[in-house]
Amino acid sequence: MVNGGQVCICPDYVFVPDEHVDTFVDTARDTLRGMFPSIVSNGDYCSSVDQANFERVVGLIEDARANGASVEAVAPDGERLPDPATRKIAPTIVRDIDDRMKIADEEIFGPVLVVKGYSRLSDAIEYINRRRRRWWPIGMDPTMPTSAPSSGAPAAVALPATTLRPK
Repeated sequence: MVNGGQVCICPDYVFVPDEHVDTFVDTARDTLRGMFPSIVSNGDYCSSVDQANFERVVGLIEDARANGASVEAVAPDGERLPDPATRKIAPTIVRDIDDRMKIADEEIFGPVLVVKGYSRLSDAIEYINRRRRRWWPIGMDPTMPTSAPSSGAPAAVALPATTLRPK
């Protein structure tokens, strides 16, 4: 959620094994609360780039909530967020999305993280590969010389992974 999620490398969603989703969300929530004990008056917490993006991101969150997603704003006690005056949106964790929700198909570009559980890695890879591709930096896909979104090459593949855990 660097720069209020307004960096092209910020993820729109994260996949977590089903049995670790609650732990991941608890850790993310605790980390965000520690990073941002205040938001509205915090000069280190970014505002939305403009009013249109603020309204769009708030709309994505509201649409997800209205359609049954679990939405948790990680707002400091006593702060009313989202705040239209400063265009600040609390870091928001969204779970249980489905394809009816706008957040499932749009680039978020805001401080929102969709957490998706999976039981089999192949399900997560399949989900990623059937999504509409967005921006692709040159060289991101080693199977492509230009990483063109129309290439048909898979966006995700299974790779060996390392789990990093705090001490």
